[in-house]
Amino acid sequence: MAYHDGWNEFQITASQMTAGAALLWLLVLLQRQAWGNPFKGSWIKLSLVGMFGLTASTLLYNTALSEMDATVAIVLLFQFTWITILMDSIANRKWPERNQWIAVMMIMLGTLCAVESFEADWSRFTYLGIICGIGAALTYGFFLFMAGRMETHLHPFMKSAVMITGSLPLLYLIYPPVVFFQTGGGSLLLWGLGLGGLGQALPTIAFMVGIPRIGSTLQRCLELSNYLSVLWLHCSF
Repeated sequence: MAYHDGWNEFQITASQMTAGAALLWLLVLLQRQAWGNPFKGSWIKLSLVGMFGLTASTLLYNTALSEMDATVAIVLLFQFTWITILMDSIANRKWPERNQWIAVMMIMLGTLCAVESFEADWSRFTYLGIICGIGAALTYGFFLFMAGRMETHLHPFMKSAVMITGSLPLLYLIYPPVVFFQTGGGSLLLWGLGLGGLGQALPTIAFMVGIPRIGSTLQRCLELSNYLSVLWLHCSF
């Protein structure tokens, strides 16, 4: 919808990340328990994860969306399920368990069916779209992997705010946010609020709260998904 409104992937990404950071700092201010010195913890690591994880995946995925149908782009993005498991296996020098791979295959098959990718316009495939879609999966997998391994005393709201804010300088270096001050910039900010809230602020907080409890491989989520899928098949037949 934002593309149809006349904005490109760079403008949307800048607006999305800026609004997401602003919303997170607003939550920090409203939640007294989240107050603290952000420079006392591992803010450099958080900024790097935000830069090469969240910002990179957002920019790459938005570029993929401009090159192909969303139904195809989301399938490429969902490759992060096995990429994250592979990263964790390499780090721990342990081969993934069989039930993890089964769960990943079921999730991938479910994704293909859920987004109706079999009816998508595959003729819109471009090399740039494929590269950016796979790149988004890699950087998103990197974000999940690192988020599960970073230990800090910061509140999840503060941790999320530092992570996204630390990534903004690189984003502004690539695409200066001068468009906000041009004609129609208010419309872009509105798109940013919607995309930043749903695409940046809420997911990042959820990850910061949840991933330390379940692990970056999402093992429990995958096993639960596997169990629910089998249960659904059993009830259906």
